[in-house]
Amino acid sequence: MRERSPLPPMTESLAGLAEVLTWRGRISHTLWLQPYEAQLGRYLAELATKPGADPTWRSAITMISRHQNYNIFRNPLISEQLILFNETGEVDSALLSKLFLACLVEVGDIEAPEIELWSPRGDRIISGPVISSACSERNVIGGTSAVIDFNSPYVRDSEFGIKLDMLEERESYEFRNKLSAALSFLNATSTNAFSFWNSAIDVLTIRKRNSGGRGLFSNTNARRPRNILIFDPNLDTIDHFRLAEGLLHEAIHSVLFTFERTVGPFIAEEMNHSDRTAVSPWSGRNLSLISYVHACVVWFGLYWLWTNAMSKNDHVEMHRVEATRIARGFALRPFSVGLSHHIDALSPDISDLLYYIEDTMVRVRV
Repeated sequence: MRERSPLPPMTESLAGLAEVLTWRGRISHTLWLQPYEAQLGRYLAELATKPGADPTWRSAITMISRHQNYNIFRNPLISEQLILFNETGEVDSALLSKLFLACLVEVGDIEAPEIELWSPRGDRIISGPVISSACSERNVIGGTSAVIDFNSPYVRDSEFGIKLDMLEERESYEFRNKLSAALSFLNATSTNAFSFWNSAIDVLTIRKRNSGGRGLFSNTNARRPRNILIFDPNLDTIDHFRLAEGLLHEAIHSVLFTFERTVGPFIAEEMNHSDRTAVSPWSGRNLSLISYVHACVVWFGLYWLWTNAMSKNDHVEMHRVEATRIARGFALRPFSVGLSHHIDALSPDISDLLYYIEDTMVRVRV
């Protein structure tokens, strides 16, 4: 069995995250969710005072305060605009106005307009001249508070430089079954891992590549952290175990992005846009520093997922192979060796976290 390393003097919330990612301790959403909501609230207040701000924005902000519905402004698309405003002073005014209008319709503060309007999370049409029952039903993921965006207009091909298509009805049905199995696996392996995922994610955006995908692709955006984008989950080669790993992988990224928004950047700003890179001991790919730092934390969480699964699942050998592969990457000391030339670029808090993770993992017997 492993020996536990003493926790270094990190910011309390990051120290708590190190414990959470073993999936053996109780999940405290106050570690990341409440500070993140408070930060977005400050951005929202700044936006409300922006000269020339659309009156719809102020109405929506008043509504949020009255309903105390804070999950509205942590909606990934709205939070993306708030973060963009904080960083650049600019927003996509047309999109933000449409999102706030949709918020007001959803909570019943105004009547639905005749124009086609999608819910702020993109899971259904909430108004328009003609609404089919298929498009108006909520796409809530069973047992969670998250929804699925299968076909909203919020996803643009230009964001990714490739042509994207919607899943066909049969593919959507099959994906739902696969997703249900993946989340059931997470919950059976660790209720804490499942709770973590549920607290970290609001929207799953599902599309497929027009050119045909060769494997599962998942992504979480730093400005839209609570939204997982998944390409090609309909492929037969993607089983529910691989999907579960991808879901948890992106949830950890999501939480790390919210930490960076509240406790401060992990990488010094002048270094984050430099050409410094490091080679991942898990994928072998050359990564930017921030991607490499995230990878160290993500693979730590995935190691404990597969380790816990060995005692809770029939596929013991498969889970052992995954856990062993990850542990071997940590045996190469990805922090003290892999980042030895880049320590000056890291914040003290993230350095402490990476040291703790590495020191814990090199004690693991594989």
